[in-house]
Amino acid sequence: MGQKKQKQPVLPEKQPLWPPSKGRIAGLIVGLCLLLILVVGGVLLQPENGELTAAQKRNFASARVTDILADDAQPDEWTEGLRVGSQYLELEILSGPYKGAVLEAINYLTAYANVDCSLGTRVIVRLDVDDNGDPYVVSIPNYDRGIVLVGMLVVFALLLILIGGKKGVMALLGLAYTLAGIWFLLIPMVLKGAPSIPSAIFIAALTAAASLLMLTGFSRKTLCAGLGCVCGVAAAGLFAWIVGIITPIGGFNMSEAEELVRYVGEGRRMGKTLTSLFASYGKAHGRAGGSVRNYYYKLLKTKNAAPLLAGKNLRAETIVPFTDAETEEMLRS
Repeated sequence: MGQKKQKQPVLPEKQPLWPPSKGRIAGLIVGLCLLLILVVGGVLLQPENGELTAAQKRNFASARVTDILADDAQPDEWTEGLRVGSQYLELEILSGPYKGAVLEAINYLTAYANVDCSLGTRVIVRLDVDDNGDPYVVSIPNYDRGIVLVGMLVVFALLLILIGGKKGVMALLGLAYTLAGIWFLLIPMVLKGAPSIPSAIFIAALTAAASLLMLTGFSRKTLCAGLGCVCGVAAAGLFAWIVGIITPIGGFNMSEAEELVRYVGEGRRMGKTLTSLFASYGKAHGRAGGSVRNYYYKLLKTKNAAPLLAGKNLRAETIVPFTDAETEEMLRS
């Protein structure tokens, strides 16, 4: 008996590029619409009349430590071996309008901001100018990791292209669209007062549609995957909103808290009032003076903030209520 011939699997024929199919036309139209939303939204959400945000008013630059003039930092048991104290550094500015300038700065090492420097260390510095227009270093908030991060990004992109081929390139384009959506749409929307959770859900839907369209084309699978992403983000956003209501979360982080305490401490030593300090700090950082005041007094009553307040001589005075006579006299006046 002769052997039965096995049927060879029938491979789907590749569709010609021209004339384009209805699916390709629909995918092209959707892709152009998504790109148009990104471009138009980015243009409309730009600050009006050259208006700068509080973050944009800050001047940051990369710098390198050229000399350590003094160093009194010592390992501390409470910080699990981190050195706490201060360093007096000589820095060469490597970027920005003051590139090439050599400045001196005090680098405070604490449990919460600990940029321990040695000769040659690259750091990020925040700059400002004095009354004469000369730059000076306000603070050293972090290390300069730019070169390392760019190198890792290049290696990641090359591996993705080598392993994934065309799909890898499409994945990179989808990632680029996502980053652009966050930078040019989501952040400006939140800065202009849009609700953060609905804005995040909208950007997630937009970027998910763009990324999946680039990877799989216009199909039912793409639609189902996109809807799944949007529903997942919406559920997470709803959960975050509920948790935010149950357990209110403040808008300050620890580095801002430390900067506020240092700012108030220096201002009090100069004889300035707390009201003026709250107002000037809020104006410089894009926050309401009342918000700064409330957070400051809440911070003073926090037990975990003891190391932050050590040596600052800051305390919350007991509130003395008005007497009935004083209240009546105040209302009459």
